[in-house]
Amino acid sequence: MSNVTPSKSVEWLQLELESGGTSLLLLDCRSHELYESSHIETAINLAIPGLMLRRFKKGNIPIRTIIPNHEDKEKFIRRCKTDTVVLYDESTVDWQDSGASVLGLLLQKLWEDGCKAFYLQGGFVKFHTEYPEHCETLLDSSCPSSSPPLSVLGFGNLRISSDCSDGESDREPSSATESEESPIPSNQPAFPVQILPYLYLGCAKDSPI
Repeated sequence: MSNVTPSKSVEWLQLELESGGTSLLLLDCRSHELYESSHIETAINLAIPGLMLRRFKKGNIPIRTIIPNHEDKEKFIRRCKTDTVVLYDESTVDWQDSGASVLGLLLQKLWEDGCKAFYLQGGFVKFHTEYPEHCETLLDSSCPSSSPPLSVLGFGNLRISSDCSDGESDREPSSATESEESPIPSNQPAFPVQILPYLYLGCAKDSPI
């Protein structure tokens, strides 16, 4: 690659995508959060976790192991040696600036593996500025911005009131009338409720301690 400019312009990439990009393999080496927020269409996320970066620098792990999605991993293995591979980060413009970065490390590894790899001049920022129609997001845009944040975390069926306490929730109804007047909704989930891995919502009586 020493006699070939290891970069492709955003104009070149736009023409490739317009023509179908059948022999193009796009790799996005930004963080998973940035990738989900917006990325160039057909791109595979190739973010390297911080804990794996040192091992990657030493050449202890192949590129395919840092691709989390199984289908994307199979696509990379199948096409990396035959297609034109274009790697992009957020905004790298010059090859000299990317030499010691994650982008530079990935490019070097791809060349060592025999891939025909290039980086995108100006990165995602430049491409998105000029050709936003070729960018997509994995975030759910169907939710209106005015939606309460609780529904995003799956709290839609929960009723949380500031005037409730553990004492009130634990006490028995004083009469059958009270029980009938304040029934527990059938769609109310049982506590504790898992809202994230290893993170639950409940009250003191749900605690095993």
